[in-house]
Order: sequence, then C-alpha cells, then structure tokens
Amino acid sequence: MCGRYKLEEHWQEYCANPHFDWDDPPYPFDNPFRGSEEVFPRNAMPVIRRNERAKLIAELRQWGYILLIDGKSIDKASGQPKKIRRDVFNAMSEKLASSYAWRFSFKERRCLIPMSSWDEWPETGVGKQRVRVSMPGEPVFMAAGIYDVSTDPKTGAKVPVFTMCTVPPNAFLGTVHDRAPMVLLPSQYEAWLSGGDAALELVGTHPDAEAFEVKVV
Repeated sequence: MCGRYKLEEHWQEYCANPHFDWDDPPYPFDNPFRGSEEVFPRNAMPVIRRNERAKLIAELRQWGYILLIDGKSIDKASGQPKKIRRDVFNAMSEKLASSYAWRFSFKERRCLIPMSSWDEWPETGVGKQRVRVSMPGEPVFMAAGIYDVSTDPKTGAKVPVFTMCTVPPNAFLGTVHDRAPMVLLPSQYEAWLSGGDAALELVGTHPDAEAFEVKVV
C-alpha cells in the first residue's frame, strides 16, 4: 500500500443506506464531506466513527500517527538517543491486537476511511508504472482504520490523526504491491465499528479479487 488515495467530492451522497445511521447533524466538524483527487500523508481527510451516542459522525483527521522514535545521534545533555519524528500512515492488520503502537487504538478507536481508489507504483520492465485500484460500480468504498490524538513534537499541539489498516493482498492485487488497504464490505461495517471479537475476526480479510480493477493512470 503506497501513500496515495482518492476520494470523490460529496462522498456522503453515496452513503445513503441502512449501514449509515448518521447523527443529527451528520457533520459537526468543518467540511468533513470534502474530497480530493490525490490524498497525501499528513493531509486532513474524513473518517467515520461512532460518537458517545453510538451514532455515526464524519470528521477530519490527519492521515498518519505521529510517533517519536530513537534516532542515531546522541543528545549530549542527556546521553540518550535524540528522538526523531516518524509519521506512520499504515498499520499492518496482523499486528493490530499485539503492537504497542496500535493495540489501544484497535481496542477503543476504530473508524471507516472513505475512499474512491488508491494508487500504486509497481515495477515493470521499463521502471515503475503508476496504476489506480478501484472497485467498479462503487464510487466510494470503506477501508478499515484506527484513530487517536498525537502530539506535534515541534509545537506541542494536539493533532487528531488516523491510520489505515493494511492486509497481505489477494493474488490479484499481489501483482501490484505486497500490501493493500483492508477494504470492508457494507455488511462488515458494524462489526468493525463495534470492536471486540467481531472486529478481530475481520482482521486480514478483504473482498475477492473480482471486486477490484487496476488501470494505468
């Protein structure tokens, strides 16, 4: 899974079905129904989650958890490795329940990430070729995500963030990349958002290969 995806403008128009019990109003945050032709890491984009009333809301969050990890240089004052910023925009689904970085979010803070396609750059005989992966007949579909609040190490500001869960691809998508977004079917939305064993059973799943289409961009 690379670091680009697309989301149609006014994507909520494709979510008018029983799987979306929006709260009233359904958009308590600034313009959460905007889209983008090309979403990059650190962009603020919509995610869908349940609020304290168990209703769905859409809100903008920055793509990528902000983590601080040990660098190679040593701080002279403390004698400890200097911390460096690392933005992590994908989480391996196989590690959601066990990794310290993800397990608390997976347990308490799961979300849906609306998207219309994602891009990859597979190797070809003449170099890398950009391709777009979509679901024919589905202008907007949902990927599994988790969310949290990170701290900007420079400003100290609290940043609402999300990251996308990825899975080993099926045989078809494996020709494009070795990871793929964990795309959910509408019948799986409730299980993912509810959490517990229902969400755990979904980890690593994805639609059949026939559900996807790959086109050169």
